[in-house]
Amino acid sequence: TYTVAWRVVSADSHPVSGAFTFSVGKPSATTAAVDPGPAEDPATAALHHLARYLAYLAAALLIGAAAFVALCRPPDLAPLRRPLVASWWTLLASTTAL
Repeated sequence: TYTVAWRVVSADSHPVSGAFTFSVGKPSATTAAVDPGPAEDPATAALHHLARYLAYLAAALLIGAAAFVALCRPPDLAPLRRPLVASWWTLLASTTAL
């Protein structure tokens, strides 16, 4: 009986692991324990989720404000400048953090 275990980092930087067993001939009575490897740090996971949700929020605000300007054509764009700049910088910072 053989145990195959693997742990890799995927293209989007998430660790992926797994294991399976197979036998050649008669299977053995015992199985090997598979070490799952180190667990992800909760602080790292929380920061990753925070940066991802900030990126989603900033992208939605940026696209929404741009669509509003394109469709409604307000005469004064000054009130929209601050949300556009804030969303642009937030999206840049969160993408860099990710």
